Amino acid sequence: MSVRAFVGAQWGDEGKGKMNHLASSRNTDIDLRYSGGANAGHTIVINGATYKFRQIPGGIICGVTCVIGGGMALDPIGLKEEYDELAVRQASLGRLLVHQDTALVMPYHKLQDECSEKAKGPLAVGTTRRGIGPCYADKCFRVGIRAGEVRKPEFRERVIAAAARKNKLFRGYYDESEFDPLEMWAQLEPAIAFLQEHVCDGVAFIRSQLALKSRIVLEGAQGGLLDFDDGTYPHVTSNHPGSAGIFSGTGISWRDLDDVTGITKAYTTRVGNGPFPTEQDNDIGQMLGAIGNEVGTVTGRIRRCGWLDLPLLDYVAQLNGFTRLIVTKLDVLDALPVISVCVGHKYGGDNSSPETWPRIGELERAIPVYEDFPGWEQPTTECRFIKDLPINAQRYLGHISKSLGGLPIDMVSVGPDMHAVCV
Repeated sequence: MSVRAFVGAQWGDEGKGKMNHLASSRNTDIDLRYSGGANAGHTIVINGATYKFRQIPGGIICGVTCVIGGGMALDPIGLKEEYDELAVRQASLGRLLVHQDTALVMPYHKLQDECSEKAKGPLAVGTTRRGIGPCYADKCFRVGIRAGEVRKPEFRERVIAAAARKNKLFRGYYDESEFDPLEMWAQLEPAIAFLQEHVCDGVAFIRSQLALKSRIVLEGAQGGLLDFDDGTYPHVTSNHPGSAGIFSGTGISWRDLDDVTGITKAYTTRVGNGPFPTEQDNDIGQMLGAIGNEVGTVTGRIRRCGWLDLPLLDYVAQLNGFTRLIVTKLDVLDALPVISVCVGHKYGGDNSSPETWPRIGELERAIPVYEDFPGWEQPTTECRFIKDLPINAQRYLGHISKSLGGLPIDMVSVGPDMHAVCV
């Protein structure tokens, strides 16, 4: 396949980074990150060595050309720091390109994010405070700063003027102290110099590569349930992490897309606030979190853990047009004698029938209806073929596939290392 996308099927943290890197290491020319920002990270483990990515596509350590698309909110300071960290560890990195229309996260966006969350009090969304929402807001207000502007001679004055306007917001609306725009520029300047070397017309580049039949991997961030329109609003991210985001600012059209692979854990996790019907705030949840090392790559926040929610998974699969599925962290369930799976939601009394299509806007009222499956109670980490997994593990995977209309499960991850997969 020439163009393949990896899309998170839950609230993010599904293991997209590992699968994207695996694809990038095998006959891939370009790794294109199409959404999100420094609020979403990917962790990759290769032969015991751990790499943590925040904005740069993971394929860069495979030597492929990596493109940051126009749908991202790019933190230039974080970009330089991340690149420098990788350059120290990796002797050779792939080419890095940044599309000229990519929105830039300025230091004042991070301050605004923090002030906004503080002002909301108990209604706070639970953002990572990386400035992503305010950056996208400025983009929608048509006052945002874009990557291509870093090459203009008046760029410094443009940034300082924008910072001065933000000071009025901090002082007048949030009743916070002002910051010094010149100090902010001094902090930003080295990153801008770095960014100038990597800015290009990313859309033109991708179109030229499509004409050459280059093999492209599309790397998303977060998951479909955090989509700004289709997710659990208002506890969502500020863009489109699902397949809809692929076609904005990348040069990719729906005609170019050959495959959309959904990534789901064998259970469910969520970071931050918001409804989570199958959350297990008990020993089961703690066990899943401990064995699965459920800690955020970027923030270090502990992830909330619970059983797999099939109605939500099917919802995301249908809206994003999944052509196949990858199930990750199956090994986390290895020791459980019984595994519960949510097969429907109830929103009324005990006599109401469970609904298999979720009411996203009312999810905080959803009561999960569970079906129990026998566990396999044996390790799966050494398995490399799905047919070699314990029979109860195969039945568990089969039920997931059947519940999603027969969507084929292409691969199963059975450990954190890059090579711990079953096909």
